[in-house]
Amino acid sequence: LTLWNSGASQYTATFTSGGASTLYHGGDAKIATTSSGVTVTGAVTANGGLIADNITIDGNEIDVSSGDLTIDVAGDIHLDADGGDINFKDGGTTFGFMAKTNDNLLLGNIIADGDVLIRGNDSDGGGNFTALTLDMSEAGAATFNSNVGVGMTPDSAVKLSVSGAVGP
Repeated sequence: LTLWNSGASQYTATFTSGGASTLYHGGDAKIATTSSGVTVTGAVTANGGLIADNITIDGNEIDVSSGDLTIDVAGDIHLDADGGDINFKDGGTTFGFMAKTNDNLLLGNIIADGDVLIRGNDSDGGGNFTALTLDMSEAGAATFNSNVGVGMTPDSAVKLSVSGAVGP
């Protein structure tokens, strides 16, 4: 079955029995069915949202109904927030953030007295460890897991231990 616009001398639709169907706009194929699926030429506008498997995209939100979400790209991933803040949430509750303040990168934990930990993994089989803890209940007191070098490479033979008040 073929629908032809004789005034414009162009197809509007073609339907093949047991086969492909094509819808046209202005004589150009826009939606075509094939044995493997549907081909759309041009942009798709879905004002009621778009659902693919367990992912829903609607307005300014992407929801995954179950499991994890992996963003995998061949190049770099850029997070560009004109508001200057990137917030980290769990169950809708903000627990941390990164922000641009003046010309500085601000990294923060928004939970009262919640520490900031910098972690690593020992390639010798030691597993995960906390290299640095910033204790927010102690105004950011820093606790290093191992040696600290100030203006030099840390040497295991040189240790710095301070107990009590230091200074005049």
